Amino acid sequence: MYGASETTAGGAVLAATGLATGSMVLAAVGLLLAGLAMMALLRRPGQHRP
Repeated sequence: MYGASETTAGGAVLAATGLATGSMVLAAVGLLLAGLAMMALLRRPGQHRP
C-alpha cells in the first residue's frame, strides 16, 4: 500500500512537471510567432516591389 501511494505521488510530480514544461514551451512558441507576425506587419516594403 505504501509503495502504491508513493508511486502515485511520483506520477503526480512528473505530470505536474510535464505540464509546466509544456506550457512554457507553448508560451515561448506563441511569443516567437507573435514577434514574427509583428515584424512582418511593420516591415517596410522593398524598392523592387510595385
